Amino acid sequence: MSSVDDPVLKELLTAFRQDVHQLADDIVRGMWVQAAISMVAFFLALSSTIRLLVEIYLRYQPFPVGPRFNPNNLSVLIPEIVLDIILFVLSIYAFRSYLVLRSRYSRLWMLADKLGR
Repeated sequence: MSSVDDPVLKELLTAFRQDVHQLADDIVRGMWVQAAISMVAFFLALSSTIRLLVEIYLRYQPFPVGPRFNPNNLSVLIPEIVLDIILFVLSIYAFRSYLVLRSRYSRLWMLADKLGR
Protein backbone atom coordinates (compact mmCIF):
# COMPACT_ATOMS: atom_id res chain seq x y z
CA MET A 1 0.00 0.00 0.00
CA SER A 2 1.37 3.43 -0.94
CA SER A 3 1.41 6.23 1.51
CA VAL A 4 -0.05 9.60 0.57
CA ASP A 5 3.33 11.11 1.53
CA ASP A 6 5.14 8.96 -1.04
CA PRO A 7 7.28 11.35 -3.19
CA VAL A 8 6.73 9.32 -6.39
CA LEU A 9 2.96 9.47 -5.89
CA LYS A 10 3.12 13.23 -5.28
CA GLU A 11 5.20 13.69 -8.43
CA LEU A 12 2.73 11.60 -10.42
CA LEU A 13 -0.24 13.64 -9.16
CA THR A 14 1.57 16.90 -9.95
CA ALA A 15 2.34 15.74 -13.48
CA PHE A 16 -1.23 14.58 -13.95
CA ARG A 17 -2.63 17.93 -12.78
CA GLN A 18 -0.38 19.77 -15.23
CA ASP A 19 -1.40 17.60 -18.19
CA VAL A 20 -5.07 17.02 -17.39
CA HIS A 21 -6.39 19.41 -20.07
CA GLN A 22 -4.29 17.77 -22.79
CA LEU A 23 -5.31 14.31 -21.55
CA ALA A 24 -9.00 15.19 -21.67
CA ASP A 25 -8.59 16.63 -25.16
CA ASP A 26 -6.80 13.45 -26.35
CA ILE A 27 -9.57 11.22 -24.98
CA VAL A 28 -12.30 13.29 -26.66
CA ARG A 29 -10.38 13.28 -29.97
CA GLY A 30 -9.95 9.52 -29.69
CA MET A 31 -13.70 9.15 -29.33
CA TRP A 32 -14.25 11.26 -32.45
CA VAL A 33 -11.78 9.07 -34.36
CA GLN A 34 -13.72 6.00 -33.23
CA ALA A 35 -16.96 7.57 -34.50
CA ALA A 36 -15.32 8.45 -37.83
CA ILE A 37 -14.04 4.89 -38.26
CA SER A 38 -17.51 3.49 -37.67
CA MET A 39 -19.07 5.92 -40.15
CA VAL A 40 -16.48 5.17 -42.86
CA ALA A 41 -16.91 1.41 -42.38
CA PHE A 42 -20.70 1.79 -42.58
CA PHE A 43 -20.60 3.85 -45.78
CA LEU A 44 -18.14 1.42 -47.36
CA ALA A 45 -20.45 -1.47 -46.50
CA LEU A 46 -23.48 0.41 -47.78
CA SER A 47 -21.85 1.35 -51.09
CA SER A 48 -20.58 -2.20 -51.52
CA THR A 49 -24.10 -3.54 -50.92
CA ILE A 50 -25.59 -1.15 -53.47
CA ARG A 51 -22.94 -2.11 -56.03
CA LEU A 52 -23.59 -5.78 -55.34
CA LEU A 53 -27.34 -5.36 -55.78
CA VAL A 54 -26.83 -3.50 -59.07
CA GLU A 55 -24.55 -6.25 -60.31
CA ILE A 56 -27.07 -8.97 -59.39
CA TYR A 57 -29.84 -6.97 -61.05
CA LEU A 58 -27.81 -6.57 -64.24
CA ARG A 59 -27.12 -10.32 -64.34
CA TYR A 60 -30.79 -11.08 -64.90
CA GLN A 61 -31.44 -8.57 -67.69
CA PRO A 62 -32.46 -9.95 -71.13
CA PHE A 63 -29.24 -8.66 -72.69
CA PRO A 64 -26.44 -8.96 -70.12
CA VAL A 65 -23.41 -6.77 -70.52
CA GLY A 66 -20.14 -8.62 -71.16
CA PRO A 67 -19.08 -12.18 -70.35
CA ARG A 68 -18.82 -11.60 -66.59
CA PHE A 69 -22.57 -11.23 -66.23
CA ASN A 70 -23.40 -14.92 -66.34
CA PRO A 71 -26.55 -15.64 -64.29
CA ASN A 72 -25.44 -19.23 -63.74
CA ASN A 73 -22.16 -18.24 -62.08
CA LEU A 74 -23.09 -16.57 -58.80
CA SER A 75 -20.10 -18.12 -57.01
CA VAL A 76 -17.96 -15.07 -57.87
CA LEU A 77 -20.24 -12.99 -55.66
CA ILE A 78 -19.71 -15.09 -52.51
CA PRO A 79 -16.41 -13.40 -51.49
CA GLU A 80 -18.00 -10.00 -52.07
CA ILE A 81 -20.99 -10.91 -49.92
CA VAL A 82 -18.69 -12.18 -47.13
CA LEU A 83 -16.62 -9.00 -47.29
CA ASP A 84 -19.81 -6.93 -47.16
CA ILE A 85 -20.97 -8.75 -44.03
CA ILE A 86 -17.56 -8.23 -42.42
CA LEU A 87 -17.73 -4.49 -43.16
CA PHE A 88 -21.20 -4.22 -41.59
CA VAL A 89 -20.05 -6.11 -38.48
CA LEU A 90 -16.96 -3.89 -38.24
CA SER A 91 -19.06 -0.73 -38.50
CA ILE A 92 -21.48 -1.94 -35.83
CA TYR A 93 -18.64 -2.95 -33.51
CA ALA A 94 -16.83 0.38 -34.02
CA PHE A 95 -20.02 2.38 -33.37
CA ARG A 96 -20.77 0.31 -30.26
CA SER A 97 -17.23 1.00 -29.05
CA TYR A 98 -17.76 4.71 -29.60
CA LEU A 99 -21.01 4.63 -27.60
CA VAL A 100 -19.34 2.74 -24.74
CA LEU A 101 -16.47 5.26 -24.65
CA ARG A 102 -18.88 8.17 -24.81
CA SER A 103 -20.97 6.86 -21.92
CA ARG A 104 -17.83 6.02 -19.90
CA TYR A 105 -16.39 9.51 -20.38
CA SER A 106 -19.66 11.47 -20.60
CA ARG A 107 -18.69 13.77 -17.74
CA LEU A 108 -15.35 14.48 -19.40
CA TRP A 109 -17.18 15.03 -22.71
CA MET A 110 -19.42 17.70 -21.13
CA LEU A 111 -16.48 19.42 -19.45
CA ALA A 112 -14.55 19.48 -22.75
CA ASP A 113 -17.58 21.08 -24.42
CA LYS A 114 -17.69 23.71 -21.67
CA LEU A 115 -13.99 24.44 -22.17
CA GLY A 116 -14.62 24.91 -25.87
CA ARG A 117 -11.97 22.35 -26.87
